[in-house]
Amino acid sequence: MKLPLLMLSLLLGAGCAEAVVTPVTEDTNLRQQQNGFKENTMDMPLIGALTVEGTDKRGKLLVTLTVTHQGSSVITAHFTSGMGADLWLMDKGHRKVWAWSQEMMFTQALRQTQIAPGEVLTHKFAVPQQALSSCQGPCQFEAIFAGTTEGRSPLMAPVSMNVSGLAVPVIPPRS
Repeated sequence: MKLPLLMLSLLLGAGCAEAVVTPVTEDTNLRQQQNGFKENTMDMPLIGALTVEGTDKRGKLLVTLTVTHQGSSVITAHFTSGMGADLWLMDKGHRKVWAWSQEMMFTQALRQTQIAPGEVLTHKFAVPQQALSSCQGPCQFEAIFAGTTEGRSPLMAPVSMNVSGLAVPVIPPRS
Protein backbone atom coordinates (compact mmCIF):
# COMPACT_ATOMS: atom_id res chain seq x y z
CA MET A 1 0.00 0.00 0.00
CA LYS A 2 2.92 2.36 0.71
CA LEU A 3 4.32 2.02 -2.82
CA PRO A 4 1.12 3.24 -4.57
CA LEU A 5 0.90 6.20 -2.15
CA LEU A 6 4.54 7.05 -2.81
CA MET A 7 3.96 6.86 -6.58
CA LEU A 8 0.85 9.06 -6.27
CA SER A 9 2.68 11.67 -4.21
CA LEU A 10 5.54 11.74 -6.72
CA LEU A 11 3.10 12.16 -9.61
CA LEU A 12 1.21 14.94 -7.88
CA GLY A 13 4.42 16.65 -6.82
CA ALA A 14 5.76 16.58 -10.38
CA GLY A 15 2.90 18.80 -11.53
CA CYS A 16 3.57 21.57 -9.03
CA ALA A 17 4.74 24.88 -10.40
CA GLU A 18 7.77 26.63 -8.98
CA ALA A 19 7.16 30.13 -7.69
CA VAL A 20 9.96 32.62 -7.31
CA VAL A 21 9.11 35.31 -4.77
CA THR A 22 11.33 38.34 -4.40
CA PRO A 23 10.58 40.39 -1.31
CA VAL A 24 10.24 44.12 -1.95
CA THR A 25 11.83 46.23 0.74
CA GLU A 26 11.80 49.58 -1.06
CA ASP A 27 9.90 51.20 -3.89
CA THR A 28 13.10 52.54 -5.46
CA ASN A 29 12.27 51.00 -8.84
CA LEU A 30 8.60 51.98 -8.86
CA ARG A 31 7.13 55.24 -10.16
CA GLN A 32 3.61 56.38 -9.33
CA GLN A 33 1.45 56.77 -12.45
CA GLN A 34 -1.48 59.16 -12.86
CA ASN A 35 -3.93 56.26 -12.70
CA GLY A 36 -2.66 55.25 -9.25
CA PHE A 37 -0.72 52.20 -10.43
CA LYS A 38 2.99 51.86 -9.93
CA GLU A 39 5.18 51.35 -12.97
CA ASN A 40 8.45 49.42 -12.79
CA THR A 41 11.30 51.68 -13.87
CA MET A 42 14.14 49.17 -13.52
CA ASP A 43 16.55 49.05 -16.40
CA MET A 44 15.10 46.30 -18.55
CA PRO A 45 16.76 45.33 -21.82
CA LEU A 46 13.50 45.19 -23.78
CA ILE A 47 11.01 47.98 -24.47
CA GLY A 48 7.57 47.50 -25.95
CA ALA A 49 5.03 49.48 -27.93
CA LEU A 50 1.40 48.71 -28.79
CA THR A 51 -0.23 49.76 -32.06
CA VAL A 52 -3.67 49.21 -33.51
CA GLU A 53 -3.44 47.98 -37.11
CA GLY A 54 -7.17 48.07 -37.97
CA THR A 55 -9.67 45.23 -38.18
CA ASP A 56 -9.76 41.92 -39.99
CA LYS A 57 -12.63 40.76 -42.20
CA ARG A 58 -14.39 39.23 -39.17
CA GLY A 59 -14.35 42.58 -37.36
CA LYS A 60 -11.65 41.68 -34.84
CA LEU A 61 -9.39 44.54 -33.80
CA LEU A 62 -5.77 43.84 -34.82
CA VAL A 63 -3.22 44.90 -32.21
CA THR A 64 0.56 44.50 -32.49
CA LEU A 65 3.11 44.43 -29.69
CA THR A 66 6.56 45.46 -30.92
CA VAL A 67 9.40 44.43 -28.60
CA THR A 68 12.82 46.05 -29.16
CA HIS A 69 16.10 45.01 -27.52
CA GLN A 70 17.67 48.30 -26.40
CA GLY A 71 20.70 46.75 -24.70
CA SER A 72 24.23 46.30 -25.98
CA SER A 73 24.67 42.54 -25.65
CA VAL A 74 22.79 39.41 -26.66
CA ILE A 75 20.25 38.24 -24.08
CA THR A 76 18.50 34.92 -23.64
CA ALA A 77 14.75 35.00 -23.11
CA HIS A 78 13.38 31.97 -21.27
CA PHE A 79 9.80 30.85 -21.93
CA THR A 80 7.73 28.24 -20.08
CA SER A 81 5.37 27.62 -23.01
CA GLY A 82 4.81 28.40 -26.68
CA MET A 83 3.29 31.77 -25.77
CA GLY A 84 5.59 34.70 -26.55
CA ALA A 85 3.34 37.48 -25.23
CA ASP A 86 -0.20 38.09 -24.01
CA LEU A 87 -2.69 40.92 -24.40
CA TRP A 88 -5.20 41.74 -21.67
CA LEU A 89 -8.19 44.07 -21.76
CA MET A 90 -8.54 45.78 -18.38
CA ASP A 91 -11.58 47.69 -17.10
CA LYS A 92 -11.60 50.91 -15.07
CA GLY A 93 -11.06 48.93 -11.85
CA HIS A 94 -7.94 47.34 -13.42
CA ARG A 95 -9.74 43.98 -13.58
CA LYS A 96 -9.02 41.65 -16.49
CA VAL A 97 -12.08 41.55 -18.78
CA TRP A 98 -10.49 39.49 -21.55
CA ALA A 99 -7.14 37.89 -22.35
CA TRP A 100 -5.89 36.79 -25.74
CA SER A 101 -4.37 33.68 -24.14
CA GLN A 102 -7.74 32.50 -22.79
CA GLU A 103 -8.75 31.58 -26.34
CA MET A 104 -5.47 29.85 -27.22
CA MET A 105 -3.64 26.63 -26.46
CA PHE A 106 0.14 26.55 -26.12
CA THR A 107 2.77 23.85 -25.99
CA GLN A 108 3.99 23.33 -22.44
CA ALA A 109 7.67 23.14 -23.24
CA LEU A 110 10.58 25.13 -21.87
CA ARG A 111 12.35 27.07 -24.59
CA GLN A 112 14.97 29.78 -24.99
CA THR A 113 15.46 32.48 -27.60
CA GLN A 114 18.57 34.58 -28.19
CA ILE A 115 17.77 38.26 -28.80
CA ALA A 116 20.49 40.43 -30.35
CA PRO A 117 20.94 44.16 -29.61
CA GLY A 118 18.56 46.19 -31.78
CA GLU A 119 16.51 43.11 -32.71
CA VAL A 120 12.74 43.69 -32.99
CA LEU A 121 10.14 41.01 -32.22
CA THR A 122 6.46 41.39 -33.09
CA HIS A 123 3.45 39.69 -31.55
CA LYS A 124 0.04 40.05 -33.18
CA PHE A 125 -3.32 39.78 -31.44
CA ALA A 126 -6.93 39.76 -32.69
CA VAL A 127 -9.44 41.20 -30.20
CA PRO A 128 -13.10 40.22 -30.72
CA GLN A 129 -15.78 42.93 -30.73
CA GLN A 130 -17.58 41.18 -27.86
CA ALA A 131 -14.57 41.71 -25.60
CA LEU A 132 -14.37 45.41 -26.46
CA SER A 133 -18.09 45.97 -25.99
CA SER A 134 -18.12 44.13 -22.64
CA CYS A 135 -15.55 46.46 -21.09
CA GLN A 136 -17.23 49.04 -18.83
CA GLY A 137 -15.83 52.56 -18.43
CA PRO A 138 -12.40 53.65 -19.53
CA CYS A 139 -10.52 50.51 -20.55
CA GLN A 140 -6.97 49.76 -21.54
CA PHE A 141 -4.92 47.08 -23.21
CA GLU A 142 -2.00 45.67 -21.28
CA ALA A 143 0.61 43.63 -23.14
CA ILE A 144 2.93 41.29 -21.27
CA PHE A 145 6.06 39.79 -22.84
CA ALA A 146 6.33 36.19 -21.61
CA GLY A 147 10.12 35.90 -21.85
CA THR A 148 12.11 36.14 -18.62
CA THR A 149 15.65 35.87 -17.37
CA GLU A 150 16.88 32.45 -16.24
CA GLY A 151 15.90 33.49 -12.70
CA ARG A 152 12.34 34.32 -13.92
CA SER A 153 12.70 38.12 -13.72
CA PRO A 154 10.81 40.00 -16.45
CA LEU A 155 12.80 41.28 -19.43
CA MET A 156 10.21 43.95 -20.25
CA ALA A 157 7.75 45.99 -18.24
CA PRO A 158 4.08 45.59 -19.25
CA VAL A 159 2.91 48.04 -21.95
CA SER A 160 -0.46 49.80 -21.67
CA MET A 161 -2.66 51.56 -24.20
CA ASN A 162 -5.89 53.47 -23.54
CA VAL A 163 -8.80 51.90 -25.43
CA SER A 164 -11.45 54.52 -24.61
CA GLY A 165 -12.74 56.29 -27.70
CA LEU A 166 -11.22 53.73 -30.05
CA ALA A 167 -13.52 53.49 -33.07
CA VAL A 168 -14.08 49.88 -34.05
CA PRO A 169 -16.36 49.26 -37.03
CA VAL A 170 -19.20 46.84 -36.44
CA ILE A 171 -19.32 44.16 -39.08
CA PRO A 172 -22.63 42.28 -39.21
CA PRO A 173 -22.45 38.47 -39.17
CA ARG A 174 -22.75 36.65 -42.49
CA SER A 175 -26.21 35.37 -43.38
